[in-house]
Amino acid sequence: RDDVKAAEYSQIAATANARLGLQRNSPKLDLSASTSLWKRDNDFGTAIGQSFSTRHPSAALALSFMIPLDIPTVLNVRSGLAKEIQAADLTFERKLFDQEKEWNDVVKKLDEAKRRYELSAKIEKIQAEKFEYERDRLARGRTTTLQVLSFEQDFRNSQFTRIQSQAAVLNLVAQMKTFGGASL
Repeated sequence: RDDVKAAEYSQIAATANARLGLQRNSPKLDLSASTSLWKRDNDFGTAIGQSFSTRHPSAALALSFMIPLDIPTVLNVRSGLAKEIQAADLTFERKLFDQEKEWNDVVKKLDEAKRRYELSAKIEKIQAEKFEYERDRLARGRTTTLQVLSFEQDFRNSQFTRIQSQAAVLNLVAQMKTFGGASL
């Protein structure tokens, strides 16, 4: 589902941000080196010309080590970043758990809705037979109009119930499709 994918991407982003923060708050060791050629002379042209020769090279090597001075704060920051990673992992796991639980619930509800639909179709058929039988009895003068109307009302209610249960099945099938790739 899309919300689970969003949680997964949030987990990846939070982990990357936390790792970046951990690197930012770590001690740093830098090594740099440079070399140059140079010549000093009163005559500008001679100085320029001789500066491109390798007779007077200059080299520099630098090593720098930087460490934050407020160690307790750095440790708190690092601890907080580790907890952010853990929170993102737990959020993603929770979304997966919720998705699995919702899937199982929808499957159970779909089975129940299918059974209700089958029963309501059978009840509708029985109510239709009952209504037709009572209408035949009315034509022969064996029952009252009120009784026929009552049976017709029962038949119409059973049709309504069947349509409702059919809609419930279709809604659950549509809900299953939101899980992506789910087939019946």
